[in-house]
Amino acid sequence: MLILLPPSEGKSEPTVGRTLDLQSLCYADQLTPKRNEALGLVKEIGPTDSAQSVMDIYTGVLYQALGWSDLSSAARKRGENSIHIISAAYGVLTPRDFITPYKSTFKSGHWREPLSAIFEGRNDGLVIDCRSSTYMGAWTPPIANTVHVRVFSEIAGERKVITHMSKKFRGELVRYLLSAPKAPTTITGVLEIAGNHFPAELTPATDHAPHYLDIIIKS
Repeated sequence: MLILLPPSEGKSEPTVGRTLDLQSLCYADQLTPKRNEALGLVKEIGPTDSAQSVMDIYTGVLYQALGWSDLSSAARKRGENSIHIISAAYGVLTPRDFITPYKSTFKSGHWREPLSAIFEGRNDGLVIDCRSSTYMGAWTPPIANTVHVRVFSEIAGERKVITHMSKKFRGELVRYLLSAPKAPTTITGVLEIAGNHFPAELTPATDHAPHYLDIIIKS
């Protein structure tokens, strides 16, 4: 299982921590040169001796709903192996990584080639894509085994796409996937876990689009 997440616009601002070490980050052999280039272009970056866990740095709505610190050790272990966060400054990160806060604009062209090579070499099978559109240009997962998560509001039978607050429900979904007795191995397995907590529907893949897991928030 591979869970793709966007980063968080909201970030903590620690003043102390570890020294930022690019060689300690995931996929250092493949990404360190690209990370050095990207970090040279960031608008703002925290002190190099203030690196903290990714899951402590990211404080936005999705990460609050995911609630990493409150997960069981088994759920965190599953998350460490499955969660990959697309980042403007670092390319991709996992919950094991320690970074400093930053402000930067994501450039798909900078990251597309190295990230595609990394993800295509992982052979994860099931891909659960919770990225926002900004970060989708970095890599297009295989249609057949990818489910993209959408969130809709439904009022008087009329559905509308939820934008900002969709992050909350995606974060909750990831929490449920990590906490489930067994990790899902199929798209219908993802639907089953989602359906235990939300009204949820599955739109099958086509030749040009992945499966869509639609979470319906009814008012």
